[in-house]
Amino acid sequence: MCPVDDEYWRSYDRNREEWRKHDTRLDDLRADALRDARDLRARHERDFFEAMRTGNDARTRYLLGVAPASYIPPDSPVSAGYYRRVPTPTAEPRPETELIGWVTHYWGDPSVAEVYVMTNELLLAADELIIRGDTSRVRMTVTSLRIDDQPVTEVSGSQSATMWVPEQVRKGNGVYKIIG
Repeated sequence: MCPVDDEYWRSYDRNREEWRKHDTRLDDLRADALRDARDLRARHERDFFEAMRTGNDARTRYLLGVAPASYIPPDSPVSAGYYRRVPTPTAEPRPETELIGWVTHYWGDPSVAEVYVMTNELLLAADELIIRGDTSRVRMTVTSLRIDDQPVTEVSGSQSATMWVPEQVRKGNGVYKIIG
């Protein structure tokens, strides 16, 4: 073992003291940044709620949907187009569907699902389907149907067939035929 002289320990103590000062400065900077962010957020919240309470901020009322656009003064930034409301997406009407079966198996690599068709139902090769479950919803047109690896054009009730699906579906998902 090599001997360690006193100068080494003195320099070690000086460096350790410098590191401690540096860490203290970093902690102070972090605390200042957190305090500034907290103050800024509090100021923004105070301004927002004051504007909402007094009703003086037309932009805030318009963006929140509290005031219709007709209440906005013509010389405001909102009417000049600087602030725009994000239009709410209109939901497309749900097509009328009929449950014809369910998924009994899914293979991910070829993206193929095995579908059991219920009694008294018929699945054709050009039908539009919705496969719907708890976590998946796939709308598709049937392009290929196979029973025992033989291509078919229709599957009648109480039969299972495999078909290509564009997205992942899960066992137990319902298969609905779009009517009309």
